[in-house]
Amino acid sequence: MKWYFCLMFYKSMQYPFKCVLIALIFCETLLISVTAKPLSPYKNKKWVLVIDAGHGGKDPGCHGRKYKEKDVALSVALKLGHLIEENDENVKVIYTRSTDVFIPLNERAAIANRNHADFFICVHCNASKDKSAFGAATYVMGLYKSEGNLEVAKRENSAVLFEKDYKQTYEGFDPNSPEGNILFAMYQNMYLEQSLDLSAKIQKEYVNKLGRTDNGVKQAGFLVLWKTAMPSLLTEIGFLTNPDEENYIGSQKGQNKISECLFFALQEYIDEKEGVSFKENGFKLNAVATDTISTGDTAETTDDTSQKTTVVDTPKIKAVAPNPPPVPVKKEAADNTADKMKASLKVLHEDSSKVNTAKYADDSTKVIYKIQFTTASQPIAMDDARFKDIPDVEMYTDKTMYKYTAGHLYTMEDATKLQNELRKRGFAGAFVIAFKGENRVK
Repeated sequence: MKWYFCLMFYKSMQYPFKCVLIALIFCETLLISVTAKPLSPYKNKKWVLVIDAGHGGKDPGCHGRKYKEKDVALSVALKLGHLIEENDENVKVIYTRSTDVFIPLNERAAIANRNHADFFICVHCNASKDKSAFGAATYVMGLYKSEGNLEVAKRENSAVLFEKDYKQTYEGFDPNSPEGNILFAMYQNMYLEQSLDLSAKIQKEYVNKLGRTDNGVKQAGFLVLWKTAMPSLLTEIGFLTNPDEENYIGSQKGQNKISECLFFALQEYIDEKEGVSFKENGFKLNAVATDTISTGDTAETTDDTSQKTTVVDTPKIKAVAPNPPPVPVKKEAADNTADKMKASLKVLHEDSSKVNTAKYADDSTKVIYKIQFTTASQPIAMDDARFKDIPDVEMYTDKTMYKYTAGHLYTMEDATKLQNELRKRGFAGAFVIAFKGENRVK
């Protein structure tokens, strides 16, 4: 009935008065929409952060005179996680690795995806042929804008050369091909805007807090960021090839400061999303030595992100011993020698593979014999034709050289047999070396 009288009143009004009434209603509606603060969809959200320390294990990354990228990146990653644990109970931290182990690039992204992460932050160090190059940069997935961006992506993507069957895993991607990197860089994800936002905050912290040289927020094609279903970025904290920067980012003090920059940038991003004012004071910034953080690769994740728990997601990687192709039986005398050589390599391979299914889990304290059979100034793909039928091919670095070994043997007698077979195959300089854990026994 009320609406009926209102309608009758409106119809009885003259046209100019109707216009004034409509204008008043419109202004009131606009005023309400401007002054009313909408509820943030992120309010009281439980956040999940996956921190990825670049490289690891048999993949050292770049290096300077004293430090390796894999060690510096791990230290900063653990320090960042510690700061978050100490200060924000609404953020659950998950590491892709907390020790010196190798994790395939696609598995790092998979860890973030299966834990439904809200952020994926990769920590890396930079390198350049120009020893005077310095400064920090943060990268997101996208089309590269300069030759320098492409070179950084190629260097970081070369980690796939440590993975067998990487061409199948990454859909034919060749890390040594500029064309492949360019095409891959064209991949864009729906979280680009958020990734750029957080990256800009990180760079601002580097400059404002530490006075670091700002090398900018950039885009390039990184395999580790490929297929991540959340805002993700890769931050290059400094150049290990610059002696001054190496001393800084390799020190406990420098690593603490860098981790604080990452922490503050993340907190500002979260507060912005939650619609609250960001304040820097009141946080605990206690320095922590990385070897005092208690973490383990066997920790399991939980679905309850409200728990203040640091976990390491155990990679879902099956340890399967390589299986060499069967040796063909041929009658021709010319082929008999080659067949015998393959058969001999196969026997040695099968002997060493008896423990390979466990990934040599109990061998860290034992002396293991290997045969070094070739070296290179650039990484060689593990599925390279030169390595066909050679058992347990691995790589280690010595200064600027990449050195390749075969076998994982427990006696000098077996090692000598494999050495002789490799020499017959054409690796005339093959020789026996010994390892204890990941360190070569001199």
